[in-house]
Amino acid sequence: MKKTIFLASTAVIALIISGCKQEPTPELKEAKMLYEKTKQDVKVQENAPIALYEAQKTLKKAQAAESKKEMNHLAYLAKRRVQIAKEIAKRKEALKKIEELKQIKNRVILEAREAEIERAKREIEEKSKLLKSTEEQIKAEKERIKAEQEKTRKLQQQLAELHAKHTKRGLVLTLGDVLFETNKADLLPGAMRSIDKLAQFLQAYPNRKVLIEGHTDSRGSKAYNLKLSQRRADSVKRALIERGIDPSRIIAKGYGEEYPVASNLTAAGRQQNRRVEIVILEEGVDPSSMMRK
Repeated sequence: MKKTIFLASTAVIALIISGCKQEPTPELKEAKMLYEKTKQDVKVQENAPIALYEAQKTLKKAQAAESKKEMNHLAYLAKRRVQIAKEIAKRKEALKKIEELKQIKNRVILEAREAEIERAKREIEEKSKLLKSTEEQIKAEKERIKAEQEKTRKLQQQLAELHAKHTKRGLVLTLGDVLFETNKADLLPGAMRSIDKLAQFLQAYPNRKVLIEGHTDSRGSKAYNLKLSQRRADSVKRALIERGIDPSRIIAKGYGEEYPVASNLTAAGRQQNRRVEIVILEEGVDPSSMMRK
């Protein structure tokens, strides 16, 4: 049964690479190297095939992870399970050695080995303690991963409520022209509902920063449009600050008519161009690196 499980694990390992949704992280590469090296150990194959198989399954999940954070968590867990397999093999080999010594009938040889047996027993006790500690760490890691998954679920729910779109620059929430007074920067009540949800999101994720970018259509002078777009961006920034968001987390910039998303030749296109885009950056991203050039 043990050899069957090990052979199955080696057959499945080829599928790991094809299931990857993310570029392997250094943590994952390290886990794969450790697994490949350990599975070549005959003693580990014979004494801990199940633990080694569990490590292989965890490694496969890490390879298929949808985020680098999850990938690193699972890669860490896979390395721990490889280490457990090695410890189990060592413990079983030590137990075999002790059993062999017990069967030695020659008293002289047995007495000469007693000190070694005692050392092996102490080592087994230490390894057992380490194994128990490792199992507790794995349990804690599972709980942490579960908490992270719940956090991700809540994040997805909040983003759905904000109607934010994923882009290369980050998550983008768009406030259309209908949420402002005509040719003014005053926010209408409809916009406040979106601002309230955005403020709640930023309070829940204090390490995220935002870029607020104002845009207009091409009617009017460039100077007027630039000024109006800046005023509208500042108006959104001010609304977030009033809701308790630290000003250092917000950059507001007006671009006037410079970045249209539709044709200015039609009324519908011009309405799409009159907008404020709020870019919610990933944690740790420098806002200046994501600003339009």
